[in-house]
Amino acid sequence: MVILEPVTMLTDYALAALCLWFAAPLWRRSKLWVAGFLVTAIAALLGGTAHGFRVPLGDHWQRVWDLTLWSIAIGSVLLIAAGVRSAVRRDAASDAARQEGIRWLKGAISVSLVALLVLVAKLSLYQHVNQNDIYHVIQMGGLYCLYRGAMNLTASATA
Repeated sequence: MVILEPVTMLTDYALAALCLWFAAPLWRRSKLWVAGFLVTAIAALLGGTAHGFRVPLGDHWQRVWDLTLWSIAIGSVLLIAAGVRSAVRRDAASDAARQEGIRWLKGAISVSLVALLVLVAKLSLYQHVNQNDIYHVIQMGGLYCLYRGAMNLTASATA
């Protein structure tokens, strides 16, 4: 079996695992955050499959890729909605936790913008580590910041 982009596939699968890890502790706190992380995990699983198994997928590759792009879009909308909702809800966390959570969300935006710049600029380290791989690793940091923000902002939430 031919795997075209093994590093991209592995970093995508690592992103998926990380999103699942982040979703678990949020289960009782915010279903919106959980939905965002779960859909993002699905996007990463589909993306890893599309990057790694393009040849074996054959004619089905385009369907997998289209599902990947839709999942990325839906996951992004859910995470943004969760962030906005959590930031404006004053009853969900103490003022200190709320401020800390908002700082983490701002950090997530900053880290994600750096990741996007790497992707758009097509920066790569060498032949086997391309812009997608670097983007995925940086985006793991962005997702961690989102998770920390969510944990702070939903400290006493049950929604």
